[in-house]
Amino acid sequence: THIPTFDSVDSMQKLLDFYLNNTDERESLKNLIINETRTKYNAVSMCKYILDLIEKKESALYPQFDYLS
Repeated sequence: THIPTFDSVDSMQKLLDFYLNNTDERESLKNLIINETRTKYNAVSMCKYILDLIEKKESALYPQFDYLS
């Protein structure tokens, strides 16, 4: 994933400052996140995910999510 993460208030503030002060980097990151989201979370992939859950009780697309019966 391209989404920056942080583990403290200080690291969050550093990321915020960096992206607020670097327009080109911010725009590049924005485009990467938009493209990743459109690729991973479109209607086709979500339908495959739902069908996997119905048929197999699991999904290789999003293994981090548990099937709840």
